Amino acid sequence: MSDMTYILKICIVTIVSVGVGVLAGNGGVYVFNHIPDEWLKIGNDDSMSRINGTQRIKSLPWKYVFTASFIVIGIYMGISNWQYAFAGFIACWLLLLIGASDKFCGVMPNQLLILLAATGFGFISFHGSYKVILEGIVVGAAAMMLILLVVKLVSKKKINIDNIKLCAILGMISGLRGIVWVMIIGFISCGVVTAVMMIKKKEKKIRPLGPYMSAAGALYIILLNNYI
Repeated sequence: MSDMTYILKICIVTIVSVGVGVLAGNGGVYVFNHIPDEWLKIGNDDSMSRINGTQRIKSLPWKYVFTASFIVIGIYMGISNWQYAFAGFIACWLLLLIGASDKFCGVMPNQLLILLAATGFGFISFHGSYKVILEGIVVGAAAMMLILLVVKLVSKKKINIDNIKLCAILGMISGLRGIVWVMIIGFISCGVVTAVMMIKKKEKKIRPLGPYMSAAGALYIILLNNYI
């Protein structure tokens, strides 16, 4: 690729990333604030719709934070591989909504998880074979189920099926090797933050895993897939 062609590519990717980043950043706040309450319930338990109204998170400063983040993500991935960037960008946007849903409402909507699983098909061509994808799904779901069973035996807490579904989908996206690292990063970050909060005595409960697994999945998609 000549220097002029590369410069033109950077210009095009930057322009597209700015436009898409603005839509993704503002749209992320808007969509999360307007997710139907029914999506944030478990079964028919109305009490699980914990946050009513439309302002679940404030527009300011988050729409600017998300917009800037998605612009950078779009430019970085777009320059490397625009085909991978297309699937990766959508997956990261959905992971933002899923992580926020678990953090603020304690639920990962099945509708968002299904959409995230659909983006997994966009990563198929970047895996060596379908076996890698199937192994990622099985390992992600099985490992999370085993860990949650151990936690249940120790703490008597109810198993959150959403975490199992999320890890299975992340296994589909990242493959066998990727899901191992996603889970390691997710658990370590959740454990560190929980420990810090307990030391500061701000809370005495384990924090939800969803936001950390979502962040770890996005980190793998954006930065680690080329190195791990």
